[in-house]
This record gives sequence, C-alpha cells and structure tokens, in this order.
Amino acid sequence: MSEKRDNSGSSFPNDRRREGKNDPNITGSVMIDGEEYWMDTWVKNHPKQPNHDPSKKTWYSHSFRKKDSQRQARQPQQRRQSAPPPPPPSDNDGGLHPDEQTWQ
Repeated sequence: MSEKRDNSGSSFPNDRRREGKNDPNITGSVMIDGEEYWMDTWVKNHPKQPNHDPSKKTWYSHSFRKKDSQRQARQPQQRRQSAPPPPPPSDNDGGLHPDEQTWQ
C-alpha cells in the first residue's frame, strides 16, 4: 500500500448503501494537514434520481470526519438532558453526617 500524501485522498462507490436511507453515494479517506479524515459524498441531482431536474447540473455534497471516530452507520444521537447535580449538603439540611455513611 502506498504512503498517503498530505492534502490528497481517494474515494470509491459506496457498496453498502441502503435503500431509502441517506447513505453517501461515495466514501473514502483524505489527509489534510497531516490529519486523516473519512470522506462521505452525496451525488445531487443525478439523472438516475427520481427528483432529477434536467435544467440543473449534477453536483456533489461532501462531509468529513476525523478518522479517530468510528466508521459505522451513524446512529441517531439521543439528546439527553441530565439533571443538574444536587447542591452540597449544608450543616443544617440533614445531609450526610461526616462520621456516618448513611443519610440522616
């Protein structure tokens, strides 16, 4: 395998594309300023797409992720809001007594 050169990369058709999903048409990797990235590319307004507009040109949309992140099908991120931590017990609030391991 050849050594990667800075500010270059390669890409290939995505053979793992799932029907009805927003998976990229093309995937690959690039090196930019010494850092390696995954590259995903979506082909827009392609003649084989159902919503093709012949009056417009085909164009490409790209996305880059650092290679230290997992390369898997992206799972929808659940946004959980954690409750704020409880305030530390004061001397008079019935909190944990310094000499005991149970709440009073």
